[in-house]
Amino acid sequence: MGGVDGPRRSGLRYVALGRGRSKEEENFLLCEKGTPVAFGKLFKGRGSLRPWVEAYILLGEFQDEWKWAASARAERIMRTLVKMLPLGGRIMLPYAHLPTTARLLERGFPPPLTPLGMLMLRYGLTSFKDWYFAEGFYEGDVKLQGEIPESLDMAQARLARLASECESFIEKEQIDREAQVLEALAFIERMKMALTQSVK
Repeated sequence: MGGVDGPRRSGLRYVALGRGRSKEEENFLLCEKGTPVAFGKLFKGRGSLRPWVEAYILLGEFQDEWKWAASARAERIMRTLVKMLPLGGRIMLPYAHLPTTARLLERGFPPPLTPLGMLMLRYGLTSFKDWYFAEGFYEGDVKLQGEIPESLDMAQARLARLASECESFIEKEQIDREAQVLEALAFIERMKMALTQSVK
């Protein structure tokens, strides 16, 4: 493998695989009990360029994306990725291998109403961008980007905007309020309430 075992992060082992395209960029592998569960790149930041992580998450034995996104393994992976970054850091997750997420994003669903977006939201990522095309074939695969808010005020504002966008989309497109959709809306409301109470 050629890497060096790093410290365990949220029960996963971080394996450094060497330098990326710049000295601030490092390739890595995340393993659980010796089995790879994700691999990607960590950019540690330079000047005005913020740190970011891009990680390809492996589904393993899961066939249902919603069940995968709610699994303990997916949560451990997201917790690990978030801990790699400071406030304002960005996480980019390719989704070409996630057909449900890809289909819903293509139909214009707000990211929190997709399996991958819901998983990202649960770990504090509130500003989303869908990289659905590769810029000059340099940016790689299609990916969903989320950003860690820099402050409670920013998090509150973004959650309010997400809730409004999701509700408007559901009403406009007459989307069935399936369990996953209701879960996403309920989670956003719980997050808004928790943040409001934390600043009182």
